[in-house]
Amino acid sequence: MTIFPFSFKPNYVVFFVFAEIFLAALALPCHANSANQTNLGYPTNEWVVHVVNQMGASKTLVAHCKSKDDDLGIRDVLPGNEFNWSFKENFGGTTLFWCNIHNNHQHANFQVFWHEDETKSSWLHYRCNWKECFWVAKDDGIYIRNTLKAVTSFSINGNQGGN
Repeated sequence: MTIFPFSFKPNYVVFFVFAEIFLAALALPCHANSANQTNLGYPTNEWVVHVVNQMGASKTLVAHCKSKDDDLGIRDVLPGNEFNWSFKENFGGTTLFWCNIHNNHQHANFQVFWHEDETKSSWLHYRCNWKECFWVAKDDGIYIRNTLKAVTSFSINGNQGGN
């Protein structure tokens, strides 16, 4: 007499063992670091990108930022002000944002966020402390602020890219 109303066949036992191992593996993070907790290698944290106008007085910065899926519109950024937005990286790790910025005499078209495979490079993510990127427009070019070291470093000059 068995205590179960059905009998286990060897094939079912093997299936249930593998199913439990698979489900347990899904519950464990495959990649993580203290600044960017991920699940199964995919990013889960929220990012914020800032476009800051630190050009001379009375120089309004016109910023048009977008991704493949989101057009954030054309913004007038007054001196000493900023335009910012937040987002989460997509599941496939292909998130990319870029901005076209200009004033009366200078223009630049550049990427402000891109996914990085941290086993190869983390140039952007390191400078953004894995959460917040500051792109600063000054009279002589575009800078990125390294939030970990509290310094701003030159990135591109003010006449890059297209119109």
